Amino acid sequence: MKGTEPEKGRKDSSGKLFANLRQKRSSKIRRQSESKGLPSNTEPDAEELAAIEAEKERLLQEMIRREIDSMTPAEGSRLYQIYELHHGVPPVIDDEGRYSLSVFMEGNELPAEEERTLLKDLDRNMDQTYDPALGHVATVRNMNAERSNTGAPDSAADANGRGEDKPPVSIDAKCHVLMPENALYAYLFVLPPFGAGRGISVDDITHAFKTAGVSFGIVEGSIESIAEKQEYLKIVRVVTGIAPVDGSDGKIIDYFHREVKIRLQEKADGTIDYRDLGWLQTTGKGDTICEIIPPVPPRDGVNVRGDPVPGKTGIIAQPPLGEGAVLSADGSKMLAAIDGVVHFRQDCFHVEPLLTIDSDVDTAVGNLDLIGSVIISGDIRGGFSVKATGNITVQGRVENAYVQSGGSILIGNGMNGSETGTLRAEGDVACRYIEHSTVFAGNSVTSDTIVNSNVSAGNTVEVTTGRATIVGGRIAARSRVQAHTVGNYGNTLTSVILGETLESLDEKQDLMQKNIALGKELAEREKSLKHLRQRMSRTPSDQKKVEDLKKAIQLLRTSMQEHSSRLDALERAKPPNTGCFLRAGTIHPPLDLTISGVRSTVRTGTNAVRFVMRSGEVIQIPY
Repeated sequence: MKGTEPEKGRKDSSGKLFANLRQKRSSKIRRQSESKGLPSNTEPDAEELAAIEAEKERLLQEMIRREIDSMTPAEGSRLYQIYELHHGVPPVIDDEGRYSLSVFMEGNELPAEEERTLLKDLDRNMDQTYDPALGHVATVRNMNAERSNTGAPDSAADANGRGEDKPPVSIDAKCHVLMPENALYAYLFVLPPFGAGRGISVDDITHAFKTAGVSFGIVEGSIESIAEKQEYLKIVRVVTGIAPVDGSDGKIIDYFHREVKIRLQEKADGTIDYRDLGWLQTTGKGDTICEIIPPVPPRDGVNVRGDPVPGKTGIIAQPPLGEGAVLSADGSKMLAAIDGVVHFRQDCFHVEPLLTIDSDVDTAVGNLDLIGSVIISGDIRGGFSVKATGNITVQGRVENAYVQSGGSILIGNGMNGSETGTLRAEGDVACRYIEHSTVFAGNSVTSDTIVNSNVSAGNTVEVTTGRATIVGGRIAARSRVQAHTVGNYGNTLTSVILGETLESLDEKQDLMQKNIALGKELAEREKSLKHLRQRMSRTPSDQKKVEDLKKAIQLLRTSMQEHSSRLDALERAKPPNTGCFLRAGTIHPPLDLTISGVRSTVRTGTNAVRFVMRSGEVIQIPY
């Protein structure tokens, strides 16, 4: 800005704020230090100092923003001209010809957004009452300028336009009542008198409020104070209504977990009881699943005109009503309609039937394909399959069987799949051991040991209890793999893949192989087409072959493009490199490790290590 005063004022003001902030923080630290028996002169630590500096910067940026927003062009501004007319000097302008609206605030404070808006609206919509006075001063100035050029004495004209060259112009003080759209407040802005005009009076202010319809909330003594002080060109809030209180939204109080996690409880001997992980949420018919709290109604306010101002009504909470659940008669609760197991999926609570098999799944029971969840007290024998839309709990063991769950799979003992057994769950898989099996989990896999198995998890593989060992096979997880020991002294090759699942890897491999085969076929077709086109003469039969080849070539290209698009989508689905890692207490080589497509082979043993991706390379960092 031209001149240094406004800039200096801003810096001084911000300096006081910053000093107060530092003093407040330092006092708090001093009190905490004394309560802990530390010296009272303890200085703020680095974290506190950094927080103070960050707050300083925030305050400074906020002040600068408010100052910029408070600037308005001086050219064409009647308020600017009236200010100059009243005070004899104009407000300071910056290099772009703008002045700050803070000149119309008590103490020249920066105006709030509401005050800025009202002042700018007043300036734009100012009537022409002051035009004669402004014109008179302009005429006197021009005459003085001409006399100065000719050496003649200046006209005796002061800031109020009392000069000898023309009769004085008299204008009485004028009240403007400014109100925001909601009329919760009313501001008074008084234009000064001019010449022999009359100053402001209590009656003038009272009449202005009456004309504006203000009838409620006038601050006692404010009108008399303004009239007594003859306050001009200051925006002053003198009327305050009662603000409405918005109602609060309704809410849902859950009686069951929306996300059920495995809670491993390690025994004194380091083992885990996989028969009870606390993830099965059972309920009985009529039990409460969740409570529905209605919105708290709003409380209306009153604006300065005496009109009610309605508060905002809270949003009604929508009950997460799924299959197997019903609302109570008064709508205040959501109840289980049947005995069963509670699941939360697709933003709803569902109650599904719970089937209990008090025996093994064998020839006496046969294959199972169920809606809901199932508990199997015994084993699942080889060659049989169990499918359920909910959770599957097996208290015994699983042989070379096929088990598929729309929820999670819990095996109290473990699984030896004899190279053909498969577990597939949309949620978690948890069991004591996994041997010679294939496991797919949409979320996490948890086990004491994994031996010579193909295990794929959409999130993590956790082998951190019991023997906590992974030996052989392929282990894939999008996020992380953790184990106490990876590999063994027999140098069994173990493969760990991070950032992808085995399904996505196998799908990419299949798509690439298909594209290779399609590419070869495409080359052969294009070669045949070229040969036919080069013939000197073509029979109708050749012409048909040409058309057939062109269609086949187009189909091949379309198929290859679809495969390429799917490959791109699989690549984009990979998580960020920084989120993937393998952590182990001991690594026995060889370890074939791939993180986000970057492959590395670990050929030497190491302890307490974490493998991560940095700058496109797989590196080791301390555990």
